[in-house]
Amino acid sequence: MLAKKEPGKYTYSTAGNGTTTHMMAAMFEQAAGVRLEHIPYLGGAASLQAILSQQTDLNAAVSSTAVPMIQAGRLRPLGIIGDQRSIQFPDIPTFAEQGYPKVRGDSWIGMLAPSGTPPNVIAQINDAIQEIILVPANREKLLAQAGEPAAIGPTQFNAIIKEEIEDFTALARAMNLKM
Repeated sequence: MLAKKEPGKYTYSTAGNGTTTHMMAAMFEQAAGVRLEHIPYLGGAASLQAILSQQTDLNAAVSSTAVPMIQAGRLRPLGIIGDQRSIQFPDIPTFAEQGYPKVRGDSWIGMLAPSGTPPNVIAQINDAIQEIILVPANREKLLAQAGEPAAIGPTQFNAIIKEEIEDFTALARAMNLKM
């Protein structure tokens, strides 16, 4: 790997300091034992423009923002961060399949409510979301953007958030990340 021979020479763009894309790229750096130069941008669109205009060597992006560029052949994905391959891009291997099992995670979109929201209101919101996710047209729209609908409840969603906070906090400290 070229990056091991010349630490800090190669750059990668992300949607900004402390974003999911930044944390996932740092996770790759740690797992691969390489040091890349992080170039944070103000959002995913600017980050993608940096790689497309060759201002950076690599890019860490959430799939939904990169899909059009991948489909147009303007970007070549190197790997999927997740437990399994993407439904939309089944030919792209996960980083785990490529020998980096510690590079894992997901980008998610979820509904959050203020602390103290009554449980019955949370249940009503959750029921409505579950119904929306099951509508075939909605599923198709999400899949077209490389989103993979997951009908999980509030307890499981809270557990995911808690685990990510713990994992990302430990990673940021270990990698001395600037936020």
